[in-house]
Amino acid sequence: MSRIIANHRIIVALIVVLSGFASPKSIMAENQTSNKHSMKTLADFRTIKAGDSADEIRKKFGEPEKDIGSGIYIYQYRLEDNSLVWVGFTTTVLYVDHVVDGKKTRLVKKTQ
Repeated sequence: MSRIIANHRIIVALIVVLSGFASPKSIMAENQTSNKHSMKTLADFRTIKAGDSADEIRKKFGEPEKDIGSGIYIYQYRLEDNSLVWVGFTTTVLYVDHVVDGKKTRLVKKTQ
């Protein structure tokens, strides 16, 4: 019985100590703030040029939400309005599409 009480006291002590570092509300607020700063607009992606490198895209926009490509890379980025931007490339950018409700609008296309 004394062992159970000792374990309980340790758990309570850990909760008290850890709760002083970050409350769930502060963690949520921090995540929302960092998400707002990381959200991009369509205007941001209009600066991409055909021939830009994949490294340039990642440096400018960060890691994509996912790579949906098959045969080529297609980086998917979510915009602040919840629409998507797809950046298609092999070693350099081939195209940039803005996707809203499944409808694609080509913003950039590499010419031959």
